[in-house]
Amino acid sequence: MGASRESIFALPRELASPLMTPLPLQFLVLMLAAWVSKHQQEMIEYLQAENRALREQLGGRRLRFTDSQRRRLARHARAVGRSRLREITTI
Repeated sequence: MGASRESIFALPRELASPLMTPLPLQFLVLMLAAWVSKHQQEMIEYLQAENRALREQLGGRRLRFTDSQRRRLARHARAVGRSRLREITTI
């Protein structure tokens, strides 16, 4: 056999390059993901504060939702998950 041992076990060039991302690109992707996560967390905290302020304005009165509002909330709640809903303050 004329092939060397390295060429038998090495990936073909067209398969190797997409699998091995250059380190600077990985770093940029990681930085972007961290920024997006931080931005999302800030938005969640703002919306929680807004909900608390609106509930304070209602006083002890009960919120009344229409059927379409209940369906919309249920659809979004399902995506979030029950355990995560317990972690955040809900109406």
